[in-house]
Amino acid sequence: MGRTLDEILASLPEDRRKDIEERAQELLTTLQEFREDETTSTAEMKDAD
Repeated sequence: MGRTLDEILASLPEDRRKDIEERAQELLTTLQEFREDETTSTAEMKDAD
């Protein structure tokens, strides 16, 4: 079996690893915002019924 993601990240230069971690955090935040928007929209639809 190949290396784990943690092993791959640990082997990268620090600046590259930080760039990847920052981008991953941005994507996670965006996903959470979309989920919140979807939950709000669903609740509003139920209230309209």
